[in-house]
Amino acid sequence: LMLDVLSMGDVMIDFTPDGISEKGNLRFERNPGGAPANVAVTVSLLGGESGFAGAVGNDIFGRFLRTTLERYRVDITGLRFTDRAGTRLAFIELDEQGDRHFAFTKGAVAETFYSADDLDPAWFSNCRIFHMASTIQYAEPARTASQAALTLARQSGALCSYDPNWNIAVSKDEAEERRVIKDTFTKTDVIKISVEELEFLLGHGDWERGAREILEMGPQLVAVSLGRRGCYYRTGAATGRLPAYDVPVRDTTGAGDAFMGGLLFQLAHAGRWPCELPKEALDEIFRFANACGACCAGRRGGMPSIGGIEEVRACMSCAPLP
Repeated sequence: LMLDVLSMGDVMIDFTPDGISEKGNLRFERNPGGAPANVAVTVSLLGGESGFAGAVGNDIFGRFLRTTLERYRVDITGLRFTDRAGTRLAFIELDEQGDRHFAFTKGAVAETFYSADDLDPAWFSNCRIFHMASTIQYAEPARTASQAALTLARQSGALCSYDPNWNIAVSKDEAEERRVIKDTFTKTDVIKISVEELEFLLGHGDWERGAREILEMGPQLVAVSLGRRGCYYRTGAATGRLPAYDVPVRDTTGAGDAFMGGLLFQLAHAGRWPCELPKEALDEIFRFANACGACCAGRRGGMPSIGGIEEVRACMSCAPLP
């Protein structure tokens, strides 16, 4: 089976606010999440073939996540269970605009125990795009595994995609994390980054300048997600700014991942490398990606809110935000 996207990194539990109990306590709903897993699910729901590689704890949460990925038709040949740590848990707080703020459980987490021995070189010969998130790069043995996977993907000729999804809530060593992310930029083809991540990595939030600076590190395509302001992209030959769609926002959890999944789904079938695509084609690809993000933001919870292809196409007929 040729996968459109093989995604590697963390899959986790998002506990999302779900009203107030009869006793007056805040209730939380258990939702499957994790940026690279959300990307894989997005590709599958859009009608593509996707796989996920990563580790979960040998616990009730890990087993729930395995079942969930199978239900979403994501290939989990690369999923591993570990007894060395539990599955990562996040508790989410939503503000009045639906933007999310995370509180993560502390200590060792399962995804960092994925090792290079867990990898099969054949996976990378059978995928068009290899996608990775930064969260597994900060601890061993997952750091070595991520580098090995990236090397295998490049050797096989796959397009390499990267999400530097840095989060202050899980940061341990900002200088080292900044170094690791910038080093990975030099080895990947497609980057999706937020303004907050630009500020962390480059010291400023100017997305045009930031995209240019990252492009000079080696990638073919840099996409900056701008939330309600849409997105901005840059290749060596083209730039574009596409507005977001005017749809109600309930919960932005996973919206950036759905955007990324939509982008990679389109690139997997574009027939050319991103640097070879004309501006007209890139604009249409990013309109589609924006619609994927908008569909997800319209519902509560990350992975369960990701839309299918018909819903995304319907969203593309909505008016853009001014």
